[in-house]
Amino acid sequence: MAQFKATVTESVPAHRLLSIGDGESVVAIGLTAAGEQPDFYSTRNIEANEEVYVTIKGEIVWEIEAGEDLSIGQFVEAGEGGVVVASAGEGIGYVAEPVATGSIAKVIKQSTAGVPGPQGDTGSKGAKGDPGVSVTEITSDGTNLTFTLSDGTTQDIPWPAQ
Repeated sequence: MAQFKATVTESVPAHRLLSIGDGESVVAIGLTAAGEQPDFYSTRNIEANEEVYVTIKGEIVWEIEAGEDLSIGQFVEAGEGGVVVASAGEGIGYVAEPVATGSIAKVIKQSTAGVPGPQGDTGSKGAKGDPGVSVTEITSDGTNLTFTLSDGTTQDIPWPAQ
């Protein structure tokens, strides 16, 4: 969990998507623009210019207001005003149950790791490792199990209790 202080740039209703913006001496946050990736979401109404403490908890289920009717499993993205709307692609996640416009959607957040980068150069060849050993024989004297290994060594292990 991480926490930081931020200033809200506009009035924000509860359950809306938020993004980091440009701030001078403290982080500025505001509603996520339509189609953009959110950084977090509001859990209460926040006034413009209010200083708040943002707590990042790593939750994968976000409760966000639906900007339109959404069906179960529908992929969603940020809509106008920080609500969620249907997405033609994978968006930011999907809804776990059907939800009506204006209701709170349970959005299952998907990774926003971004586009994979280019393939890196092949690394140098490593040193040859020691040869492995295998079990070549297992015997028992009624008290111990004796494992004979391919390198000629043996390992004695007490017979398991029945």
